[in-house]
Amino acid sequence: MHPEHLPPGLAFLKAHFLLHRALTARVGMRLEREQGIEVRDLIALSFIAWGGVNTPTELARELQLPKYEVSRSLERLVALGAVTRTLDPVDARRTRVHLTESGREFHERSIAAVQETVGPALESFPKMQELLGGLERLAASLSGQPAEVRA
Repeated sequence: MHPEHLPPGLAFLKAHFLLHRALTARVGMRLEREQGIEVRDLIALSFIAWGGVNTPTELARELQLPKYEVSRSLERLVALGAVTRTLDPVDARRTRVHLTESGREFHERSIAAVQETVGPALESFPKMQELLGGLERLAASLSGQPAEVRA
């Protein structure tokens, strides 16, 4: 099936599907083998480490995932000692998530593994920031959420 013969929407879906499969095969398998986590766990951990997200509800909103899926990721990260869960001192109905020092180191190792795996392929895109910005705007548009502007 040649992309030039596909409607743009289907061509995009095909490219996304193939990219997702390739990333899962390379990055996902490496993270599972070396770190014991899935890609979504690393993304969740990154929101906690860098994004200032500190509750499961905020994490579910940011990742656009059901709370039960976020809970599974958090359970894996807690079991690995990367994060802790505590009750909110102001509202005992709410749980707070905190990055541990070993979690910070674990996160750095995981990010390094991703960079080693996909970095060489990404270097072939001289306008990577434009590509990422466009993909983020597309995701925001399709999900009905405001897009963050990437510099």
